[in-house]
Amino acid sequence: MANDCAPKLFLRQAENALLREYFLARGELAEIDWDNLDETEVDPVYEAWQALSEEQQEEVEQDFRDIFGLASAEGTRTLIEEGRFHNLDLTAELEARDGFLNKAFWVRLKYKDLFNVAHVLDRADHLDGRYWRKRKDMPKKQPNVSAEATRELGGAKVAAQLSFGLLVIAAEQLLKLMA
Repeated sequence: MANDCAPKLFLRQAENALLREYFLARGELAEIDWDNLDETEVDPVYEAWQALSEEQQEEVEQDFRDIFGLASAEGTRTLIEEGRFHNLDLTAELEARDGFLNKAFWVRLKYKDLFNVAHVLDRADHLDGRYWRKRKDMPKKQPNVSAEATRELGGAKVAAQLSFGLLVIAAEQLLKLMA
């Protein structure tokens, strides 16, 4: 689903109030007359977004993909469950929002850390089976054991340990939800 997100489609589906809050928090698109913009009038917003630097556009587009990735019934359940883990009941607030995209967008704006954890959990739940297959076609090479390679590996090890730590936390959260 995340690959199906096009910026113009996202802008058309998202509530203007959420778009306004998002872009103003980023210090962007302040020139848009949000108060007089119809809900589906996306061209002024799209054109202003395209006038941003390439880096800013990529950041916004990544956020849109992440939000779009949780814009489903299952994504909403993931957000609600993660909220419960953090002692937040998001059910009533999300039910008041029209559309799954607006529900996910609202959580991203109001509870960014919660959203990020839910996003990671959702992605982990939907990993393609190929990530778990053993590879037997790797070339046989002697490992590089130079001092530089060892230092580089040490940095990668720290990053891997942090990633593993996040997985452990996610697993603990899932176990608590199942209990």
